[in-house]
Amino acid sequence: MAKRFLIDTNVLLDNPNIINTLDGEVIIHSIVCEEIDNIIHSDRSEDAKYRARQARNFIKSSNVVFNTRTPSFSLPMGWDYKNDNSILALCKDLDAMLCTNDLAMQIKADSIGVEWIEDKIFEHEETCGWKEVLMT
Repeated sequence: MAKRFLIDTNVLLDNPNIINTLDGEVIIHSIVCEEIDNIIHSDRSEDAKYRARQARNFIKSSNVVFNTRTPSFSLPMGWDYKNDNSILALCKDLDAMLCTNDLAMQIKADSIGVEWIEDKIFEHEETCGWKEVLMT
């Protein structure tokens, strides 16, 4: 069976091209599209909005599986079905590997037996912080 990857929002914002680099079926849950849309229409920085629009365009132009189903996996006691937890439950349902840079989500994935990978392709130095440049 081909490998399945369920992509979290933070990865798409950092590196939307991840869709084209994974070797297997790439799945985007409707929750991720909703989160991206919320960023586009928010008070967030123009950079965040730009990256969200870029991610949305990659999703639209790529060959991904768009999933809208409600997960059937029963989450551990005390967990609700908020966005991240629903994505984790769907990973269990579909036997998919989670692709996320979210440390808390990685810890939760470990606790319920969901495999995960981090995307290290995007270099955050380009968009975060500041850099002193000497101009002569």
